[in-house]
Amino acid sequence: MEDEATRLRLVCVAAETFAELGWRDAAVVQVCARSGVDASDFYRLYDGVDDFFVSMYAARADELVASTIAALNEVILSVREGSLVDARDATRAVTRVFAAGALDRTWWILTTEYSLRAVRHPEVATSYIAARQEMRKGLGQAVRHALEMAGLDELVDSDRLVQLATAVHRGALADHFLEPGQVTLEDLDHLAWLALIDALT
Repeated sequence: MEDEATRLRLVCVAAETFAELGWRDAAVVQVCARSGVDASDFYRLYDGVDDFFVSMYAARADELVASTIAALNEVILSVREGSLVDARDATRAVTRVFAAGALDRTWWILTTEYSLRAVRHPEVATSYIAARQEMRKGLGQAVRHALEMAGLDELVDSDRLVQLATAVHRGALADHFLEPGQVTLEDLDHLAWLALIDALT
């Protein structure tokens, strides 16, 4: 229980701190100072900054997958028995979840910074890649179920769709934060999902 409270205190200040200072080990000192956690407790709970980030990322990914499943289930349950799910309604539900969770500029900076760190230092990328793959796997299962309900499961590779759509989403996020107000992130994502479904069928 005490360890869980310590983890929560660290996470509450970590995203903003690392986004501000970048991914260098010295930032751990700042996270601990701002959260009131002793550095020895940090290193007792985590192997280091990379282990800490992947832990945060995995928790955030679990929330995204759970929200996506809930949103798709709402669409599926709203359809009259014996009818097919409208792919547009399903993609709108998914992109609404993506947009709601993505409009956190600090988290975007944090994950972008860490992605650059992982590219520069492949030795720290393994667990991050595994967490990303696990997130895509969870999203893929949810999307596969929705595609089945839309009668598209035999036409569209759900895993490929999720991989491409999340890649487009990351690019759309960059444009959104660099040039806000041009077009909504939700609309960009929605158009991308529909275009990808069309391209993959």
